[in-house]
Amino acid sequence: MNDTIKSSALNTYLKKLTKACPRKFRAQFVSDLSDSIYNFSAANPKATYEDFAKHFGIPENIASEFLKSMDNEELTTLTNKSSWIKKSIITLAGILAIVIIIAGIWLIHEVIDEPEIYYYETGVVYDTSENLE
Repeated sequence: MNDTIKSSALNTYLKKLTKACPRKFRAQFVSDLSDSIYNFSAANPKATYEDFAKHFGIPENIASEFLKSMDNEELTTLTNKSSWIKKSIITLAGILAIVIIIAGIWLIHEVIDEPEIYYYETGVVYDTSENLE
């Protein structure tokens, strides 16, 4: 039961901590704090969410302090990197969509390409002249 309580309290605190920080900075934010949080959890196996909040602080406040502590150059670098990744993904998705459309058109043309249809006209010749024999 203690492991369940510890695990539940730890998971809840980490989830709230992760959600409190903007997405662009989450990886660095969580990696900076995770060792301390896990060490606290190991030292206090019966710790509740409130214990984590008392020891480390409310997740929203920690995230705010984390962002304030970052210098402008670091913020700009992380923001630009995130922006570049988003633009790259959007560009690749656009190229992939164009390739799929072109492949679809080509496939439709190849599969549905109507076979040449030949029409033959046959005529029947009637002899209208009477046989005099």
